[in-house]
Amino acid sequence: MKFAAVAAFFYVFAIATEASTVLYRYKDDSGGIVMGVTVPPEFAKNGYEILNSSGRVIQTVDPALTPEQIEEKRKLEQLEADRKAQLEENRILLKRYSHPDDAIRAEMRKLQDLQAVIKLKQGNIQSQKTKLEEAETEAANRERAGQSIPDHILNEVNRANQEITSLNGEIESHIGEMEAVKREYNAIVERLKKITGKQPTLVIPPEILTVGGSGTPKEKH
Repeated sequence: MKFAAVAAFFYVFAIATEASTVLYRYKDDSGGIVMGVTVPPEFAKNGYEILNSSGRVIQTVDPALTPEQIEEKRKLEQLEADRKAQLEENRILLKRYSHPDDAIRAEMRKLQDLQAVIKLKQGNIQSQKTKLEEAETEAANRERAGQSIPDHILNEVNRANQEITSLNGEIESHIGEMEAVKREYNAIVERLKKITGKQPTLVIPPEILTVGGSGTPKEKH
């Protein structure tokens, strides 16, 4: 029987050599090793080996992954991608800031720029309020005198009200920008502390963190 099995093997091998110069070795349902010129689809998923005409393994095809293994592989690949992305972000961050204090100074400049814009628009609101009061006073005086109110006065009232509303909306937007800057730079400073091992020595004064303030960063003591 043993001789017959060996003879059968070489017979199959000879046919494979003549037909395609390769032979496939795989396991059947019972776990037995099978040699053939093709791999049945139902066994291909379990993996197989490809042998050349000399009987040497020239390629190994791994078993198909299970859904659980596919998900685990996806997670590992995502973790690796996130790790590489974080390293790249760190590299770019260190080109901009070598110390947490550098980021704090940059934050302060952005906040002061936004404060300057807000102050300018607050001044414009006061100017519009003055125009509105003057127009409303003139309109009231004409009403008391029994006179009609000219269209240009009514238009002035409407324009002033619209401008005040618009400017207030813009100021609210800038206040939101200030909050976004604080969140952004808080994250940057925390990241720099981790990747540089350095602690910030500067603190932004409260008046710079709120609308209407100004100042310079203070050193921690």
